[in-house]
Amino acid sequence: MKIYDKLSMRVSIIALLILMTISCDESKDEVDDMIDPLAHQLDSARRAESNVQVIPGYDEGGDDQILKDELMKTEVVPQNDLFMFFGNNSSYKRVDIRGTFSPNIWPSTGSVINGSRVIKGPDATYFNGKYYVIYATDRDTNNLLYPVVESNSSTSGNWSFRQFPFDNTLHAPSIIAQGSSKLWVAWTYYNKIYWATSTDGVNWSSTSSRSVPFGTSGNLDLAYVNGQVRAYYAANFRSEIYYSVLSGSSNNAYYAGGDGDLPTFENGVLYHTKNGDYIHKNNVQISTNAAFKTKSVFGVVKHNGQEVISYKDDNSSTIYVTTSSNGSSWTTPSAYSFNSYDGTAMYTSNTSGCAYSNLARCATVTASSTYPGYSAQKTIDGSRNTTVGPSYSWVNQHPNSGGRLPETLTYDLGSKKNFSRVVVYSSSGYVMSKYKIQYSNNKIFWFTAVSVSGNTSVSRTHNFSTKNARYVRIYAEEGPNNSQRIYARVNEFEIYQ
Repeated sequence: MKIYDKLSMRVSIIALLILMTISCDESKDEVDDMIDPLAHQLDSARRAESNVQVIPGYDEGGDDQILKDELMKTEVVPQNDLFMFFGNNSSYKRVDIRGTFSPNIWPSTGSVINGSRVIKGPDATYFNGKYYVIYATDRDTNNLLYPVVESNSSTSGNWSFRQFPFDNTLHAPSIIAQGSSKLWVAWTYYNKIYWATSTDGVNWSSTSSRSVPFGTSGNLDLAYVNGQVRAYYAANFRSEIYYSVLSGSSNNAYYAGGDGDLPTFENGVLYHTKNGDYIHKNNVQISTNAAFKTKSVFGVVKHNGQEVISYKDDNSSTIYVTTSSNGSSWTTPSAYSFNSYDGTAMYTSNTSGCAYSNLARCATVTASSTYPGYSAQKTIDGSRNTTVGPSYSWVNQHPNSGGRLPETLTYDLGSKKNFSRVVVYSSSGYVMSKYKIQYSNNKIFWFTAVSVSGNTSVSRTHNFSTKNARYVRIYAEEGPNNSQRIYARVNEFEIYQ
């Protein structure tokens, strides 16, 4: 077999691998970067065997152009599923589930959970391969309510349920997954917050409770923030929103004031109602349109770069959905006659099963080298503490022991994900001064989304056009501008859609 034939077969195989791994977000220039070395090597062999002179950079529109064209034609971006949960009045107040790829196009029919009657709620999350829904149902003729948790590996089929019959609730309960380690449920009853946990979604702890100084005037929402499981709630007769840290000894902390009610905390942002029940985002009314009013629990989710809010109309059973691509301008709400009884919940699935908006929390991280006592795992533990030391960060090995910069931290997201923002936290007084954020689908071809030099900030947020890849890495080139320059420190790394 001639050299050209061998190389042709080799290029074909490598090109096929690229076809299988490339994302549609790679630009034409990035495709060129991958194909050019292969195509020109093939072209050189063909010319050599034909005694044709090879001119550097020469492209006659042959083999390399064919490969580029084929790559551009086969690019596909996977989409995450988007689910809406609500209590359907026409289905005896059961939980109705609608699934879609688009927040603006919902099917006319969905799946119905044949469980208890939904009186308040629901709320939903995803935990270790299963969807979980919680809502309040009626317990007896005394108009008391109690929380019910139901779960299933898909949004259709038979759901199993767990009740909490010994603790009453007056409002909608909430549920959240603490990564893959623990599932939390919580609800309110007069001046107390109640909660329970499970590590497998089947066996639950006994309920715990905590008094809140001003009582609660309505529903609460669970959120996982800075390594803490928090319950956000509205205080009775105070027009203020507080949160209580359930995963620690901290009790209650003031969050926001000004007629706040129905809090929903998502992606580091507090959504709530205010001033005649208009929806607000961090105390800013998102629209003066009367269609943005609700007195029921509403669902918020970040889906493929868009913020999505679903909520029930005050005067009917209609559900409205509005979206924003920039976080400030919202679309005219789309109305859906789904016959909702109470509130709505939203969930967007990740094929990795990650329950965090920060995709790095569910990633597998590896380092090219690590200084003894430090760990790459510290960069995805959820703590934004920028204290220097092995309890808080990763550091590369000493150059004499194989840790000469540049060094890398590589995050495997498990499958291709869309992302458009990363946040890098380093150590106070020892920040990385030079680094790159790169992405890949095969760990062979790497593309640069962010390039930083001369950095002096302990934390940096980087926004860029949406990328679609399985692997993301920090390419650390220089440490701080002092005697520790040979060391790069990363305390936390966050990846968002």
